Amino acid sequence: MRQDLEQIVKLLETFWMEVKRGAMSVPRGAVATYGDLAEALGDRGAARALPGVLEEIKRLGDPFSRVPENVPLHRFVRSDGWIREECREALMREGVEVREGRVGDLPSRVWKDFSISAVLTALRELQKKAAADMHTPQVHDAESFLSVDVSYAGRRALICGVLFGRGDVEEVKVETEVLFPYVPGYLFFREGVLIAQMMDEHQLKPDVILLDGHGVLHPRGSGLATHLGSLLRVPSIGVAKSLLVGGHRKEKEIEAVFLAGEQRGWAVKKSVIKKRGRRYIYISPGWGVGLEGSLKIYLKAADIIGGEPVERAHRCAARW
Repeated sequence: MRQDLEQIVKLLETFWMEVKRGAMSVPRGAVATYGDLAEALGDRGAARALPGVLEEIKRLGDPFSRVPENVPLHRFVRSDGWIREECREALMREGVEVREGRVGDLPSRVWKDFSISAVLTALRELQKKAAADMHTPQVHDAESFLSVDVSYAGRRALICGVLFGRGDVEEVKVETEVLFPYVPGYLFFREGVLIAQMMDEHQLKPDVILLDGHGVLHPRGSGLATHLGSLLRVPSIGVAKSLLVGGHRKEKEIEAVFLAGEQRGWAVKKSVIKKRGRRYIYISPGWGVGLEGSLKIYLKAADIIGGEPVERAHRCAARW
């Protein structure tokens, strides 16, 4: 596990290096879009995360080097050519025409020649590998549980694990540095890596992990719970507040959630677990647990802890 984790962390470091290399390659007098940089990194859908990533590199440096770098933020614009107000003067000094807050001659100014590696493609390949790693004996019951959540303060993260099921409830907290930005669909690389490090450090070995994220109910079938369970070889269940993909009828207290005609999880009304409200919580198998087992084990954990198990970890993580 440690060797696999080290390889993943190395890829996260590569992500920051490639973002910097791509940003620094945009020449004076040219502009680039966040979408084109994200596409060069391997996933155009990551474009919304890049403004914050570039600002962080300029202000604090990346989480690995911690050395601020003067990346040309002013040369990055939206796909429609819109320029942030504080960047317009710098672009005009470089000869870029600005009209009503946008690049006037956008097609002739756009730079797309990013010679960087598609590191996000490599991360997706790891997700696919974890999604394929479901051929394992599945547990149908559990006696000890670990619910986990993460809170953030700037670049710092507080991971809290709540152990319960065998005797007293125990809380384990670890404060550490965030290594990856929030990009929808890549939550494992932001939170799962930190959780894996915490569990390794404290030698936590529950029967099942309950995580604030999805399992197989995920665009690539490998959400936070699936990837983490596969990495640790510990049965896991995703417990999410909203859906990324899939749907259900919204008529009963417990319903099947389908994706492309296949059941991938469960929608459970909060009232089922003695919590006020009509909204649903979304349960899906992570690793080493089947559909029926994921629901059965989740409801058992909720009964033991006297409420929503991951919310208990959420409250713990909120106490810095």
